Amino acid sequence: MEIVQRHTKILKFSAKFEMILQEVCLFEFIGTTFVICLIEYYCITDWQQDNKFGLITYSVVLVSLTFNMYLWCYIGDLLIEKSTSIGESCCMIDWYRLPAKTAQGLVLIIAMSNTPMKISAGKIVYISLSTFGNVLKSSFAYFSFVRNTLME
Repeated sequence: MEIVQRHTKILKFSAKFEMILQEVCLFEFIGTTFVICLIEYYCITDWQQDNKFGLITYSVVLVSLTFNMYLWCYIGDLLIEKSTSIGESCCMIDWYRLPAKTAQGLVLIIAMSNTPMKISAGKIVYISLSTFGNVLKSSFAYFSFVRNTLME
C-alpha cells in the first residue's frame, strides 16, 4: 500500500503544480505565440530594408523564444509520458505472484494512470510537443501570409 500512497502523493503534487502554473503557462503560451508572429513580421521588414543587424537580432530572439516554448512543451510531454509509463510498468509486473493487498494496490495505480497528468495553459490547451508543432505551423502560416502580402 506504500506504493499507492506514494503514487497518490505524486498525483497530488502534479495537480498542485498544474493548478499553480496554469495561468503562467497561458500567458507564456499566448504571449510567446504572438511575439513570435510579430518578430517574423519584423524579420521580413528588415529583410526588405536590407538591415542585416536587425535581421540577425530578430532571428536570435526568434530562436530564443522558440526554444523557450519548446522547453515548456517538452516538460508537459514528459509529464504525460512518465505518468503513462507508471501504469504500463505496473501492467508488466507479475502481479499474480504478489500478495493480494499489493496486487490490489497495483490495480489502483493502473486505474489512476489511465488518465495521464497534463499541464494546461489556462485549461484551454494542453502543453505537449504536439501543441508546440501546432504553434510552429500557425506561426509559419502567418509568416507565409505576411510574406505574400508584403512582397506583392
